[in-house]
Amino acid sequence: DRPALAAKAFATAESKKDLEAITHPAIGEEFLRQVAAAPEGGIVVHDVPLLVESTRGYDYGAVIVVEAPTELRLTRLEARGVDREDAERRMAAQATDEERRKVATWVVDNSKDLAHLEAQIEGIWTELQARAH
Repeated sequence: DRPALAAKAFATAESKKDLEAITHPAIGEEFLRQVAAAPEGGIVVHDVPLLVESTRGYDYGAVIVVEAPTELRLTRLEARGVDREDAERRMAAQATDEERRKVATWVVDNSKDLAHLEAQIEGIWTELQARAH
C-alpha cells in the first residue's frame, strides 16, 4: 500500500529517517552487488530518486537529471493518483532543480513528448558508450 506507506514515511523528518534506516542497507547491498556483477566495460544505470538528498556518498561516473516544470510534475503525479497537496509537500522537502543541476553531467528536459525525451536519451547513451570504451 504505497499511499499509506508514503503518508507515514514522509509525515516527519524522523519518520523518513526511520524508513531510510530500514531500506538503505538493503538498497546499498543490492547496488554494490549489481555493480560488481556488471561486465567489464559495461554501463550500469541506477535510478536514484533522492541522489542529491542522500548522504550515502556513492561516486557516480555520470549523473543524468531529468526535469520538468513544477506544474507539469504535479499534473503527472495527480494523474497517477497522488494527492496534489501530498505531492507539493514531498517536492518541497526534496532538492531544488538548481541543486540537482549542480551534480548533473546531463540535464534531460521531460516537458515535451516521448519522442523529444527519447532523442535526448539516445544522445546521452551514445556518450556513455563512448566513455565505456
